[in-house]
Amino acid sequence: IRIDLPNEAEQLTSVHQEFHSFPYSLSGLVIWVPLTKVDNKHGTIKIYQGSNNKLFEYSGDQKKIDALINQGRFQEAQGIGSLNVGRALNDPVEIDANVGDIFVLSALTLHESLAPQSQEFARVTCQMRIFDYSDKFFLWKSNNFKFNEGLKQPLYSQQLYNKFIA
Repeated sequence: IRIDLPNEAEQLTSVHQEFHSFPYSLSGLVIWVPLTKVDNKHGTIKIYQGSNNKLFEYSGDQKKIDALINQGRFQEAQGIGSLNVGRALNDPVEIDANVGDIFVLSALTLHESLAPQSQEFARVTCQMRIFDYSDKFFLWKSNNFKFNEGLKQPLYSQQLYNKFIA
């Protein structure tokens, strides 16, 4: 369950793919269910159609990221760096949905949070991520690293993937 409170921007995410925060498999799904109304007024997400065909490269300053993680400032650490999407940010769709609508996205779909225009409402959603644990990357990672290695660390997740494909 995720709760985005009015006037709280710490949980908002810029354009990303799930793999960089949850480095388990390139084959995965995100199931997203609003528990409150989601739209431009109440806060929502924006997805980029057709962006789910590849893993985009993530890059950033590893020293700054490590320093923030060592201070327990994980959200800030996630904000260091960028996803090199080039011209992939075409066909954006802002989700307008009611309580209980169900959205299923590829873990590679580019998406981002949009802050509410009204400061009266909290946005509450249920999120579930499902990955293919027979995926070659997951099997390689499980044999060489801890299960949660790279969790919520986009640059480190990219580095793990780069080692895998080398």
